[in-house]
Amino acid sequence: MGTLNNFPRALLRNKRAGVLKSVGLTGKRSQGMPMEFIVIAVITVLVLLVLIVIFLQGSSGTSVIDTQTAINTCNSECVFAVQYTKSITQDDLKTTSPSVGFCSKTFQLKGYTATKHCSDIVTCNLIFTDGTGCKAGCNGNYLRC
Repeated sequence: MGTLNNFPRALLRNKRAGVLKSVGLTGKRSQGMPMEFIVIAVITVLVLLVLIVIFLQGSSGTSVIDTQTAINTCNSECVFAVQYTKSITQDDLKTTSPSVGFCSKTFQLKGYTATKHCSDIVTCNLIFTDGTGCKAGCNGNYLRC
């Protein structure tokens, strides 16, 4: 059995050309990614970035709303805060740290640059079991007098 080195070079070239021709590789350059694929990939990445930005802005906890909607929401949160304080004394409020919606909700009101808490928007008068009361205030997210 002989090796290919024993064949004349012209015959080897013809043999290689036949092999290349049989697999469809003659006369073709190697192909890169089609331009359509690259354009679609870039558009897809841009759309994903826009969706991520929208999602992150929407989950920040601050929403742009009109003043009346904020007042209505804060009044509802005040009702919950009053219901909570009716079961405790004012001294209990000093020693506990209830996190209530009245203090944790923030709003970006139309026409204002700074965010507002409910305590900035409405007055909420708390009533305690011992009959005392106070104007609700907030220390961070925590209810205080």
